[in-house]
Amino acid sequence: MISRTVVPKDREPPPHVDEVGAALRQIEPQIAKLWSGSGIDGRPVAALLSERLPSWEAERAGSLQELSWAGAEIRPFRVDGQRDSGRSIIEIEGGGALQNNRLHRDLLNTMLLDDVEHLVLVVPNRVHNRSPYEYAVAFSTRLRAKGLLPDDLTVTVYGYGAPSSGPT
Repeated sequence: MISRTVVPKDREPPPHVDEVGAALRQIEPQIAKLWSGSGIDGRPVAALLSERLPSWEAERAGSLQELSWAGAEIRPFRVDGQRDSGRSIIEIEGGGALQNNRLHRDLLNTMLLDDVEHLVLVVPNRVHNRSPYEYAVAFSTRLRAKGLLPDDLTVTVYGYGAPSSGPT
């Protein structure tokens, strides 16, 4: 099952975002084979998805400010893909979306990038008895309500699959 929510709900994402949903529906049977118990590695999902999204460029570099003992440092980071000269970016996660704080990192890095208007988060509907999809929607909505998500940034969250042995 492919799920989709846009934050804020009153905005329409750019048309190329629908390509992500269509691609996810095409690879859904292949994703189902990648589950291991209640977990899934996002890297094979990202590889399958990138094959279906030729108009999305792989890996955009950005800059992340980091504090160290030697002082502030700027180091590069990468997103999983970009479109429209980086105005739209995509991040694809697996089982570590929640337990490894990858959703938080993806949102923070996106907010630090210049000129990003749209973030597409692709996460499992359910993994390790939790829902990264529901969490990503709720967290993005909460950031928007608190005024912490930039006004010009729209977030589309896609959820994919669930372990066959657990609830969906």
